Amino acid sequence: MKTYNVFYSVKQGVSCKQVSKLTDEFVAQLRTHELIESAMSQRIVNKGNFPEMADFHLAVNFKDQAQMDASFHTIRLSLMTTYPHADLMRSVADFKVTFSESLSDLPVA
Repeated sequence: MKTYNVFYSVKQGVSCKQVSKLTDEFVAQLRTHELIESAMSQRIVNKGNFPEMADFHLAVNFKDQAQMDASFHTIRLSLMTTYPHADLMRSVADFKVTFSESLSDLPVA
């Protein structure tokens, strides 16, 4: 399992409810096109010892690297500049990403 982790905050003047709605709609669009396995959107409620952490986290799961590559290709070609993705990107700030993989996918030494 490969995961695309997105950390972001809501831009001033934009409601958290609107960003949540756009996120849900974008994830639903990805699921409809079978571009992802699953996704989870979260609000960070306790930043612990990492106060610089953005306010929200979206984890998008792919079954493997091939699905992730195909998904990113499709998004770049046809979903990047359309609703809801384009509106979502205009609504967020402090956008940071990481990529991770399931420990069970790592080779055994």
